[in-house]
Amino acid sequence: MHRSSHEVISLLKVPSPFSTAVLNGVISLHLKPKRRLIIYATDKSKWILNNQEIRAILDRYWEATLAHNLERVHEFYHDGVVVEFPQSGERIRGKHNIYELRANYPAKVTFKILRVRGEGNLWIIELVITYDGRPVNVVGIMEFRDGKIAHETHYYADPFEPPEWRSQWVEIINDC
Repeated sequence: MHRSSHEVISLLKVPSPFSTAVLNGVISLHLKPKRRLIIYATDKSKWILNNQEIRAILDRYWEATLAHNLERVHEFYHDGVVVEFPQSGERIRGKHNIYELRANYPAKVTFKILRVRGEGNLWIIELVITYDGRPVNVVGIMEFRDGKIAHETHYYADPFEPPEWRSQWVEIINDC
């Protein structure tokens, strides 16, 4: 049985101090500063995930990635996932194609997660991926749908020596 957004809010018995918004079938409950529960009450998505739950999914995803457990990693992907590499102009569609690309990757790859930040269905990951001993700085943008990763975009940057002219205003970061 499907309920309207307003019926779901009524069933949740949301106390009056909490603000509630409904837009296009999405219920957003603002509970405390920086904490929000988003309930998708449309036929397209029935997942109830808050930021802590999505962060837990990402933690398990990266745990499996660090362990090079491809089967486990791909459990976190939506069937219709899309992964894009704008710098090379490539797009990979579907869980199977991403799995096969990674299973056949010719380099030894390691990962160092620097920072994970996000809210709702949009999360940013800063990391260093080392390819056969060569580190590359990466920013990954991950979007969730139905409790799974539905879209990823990766930006890559090779490290470089800082120019001397700006040394008086900067400090060197050694933990990246």
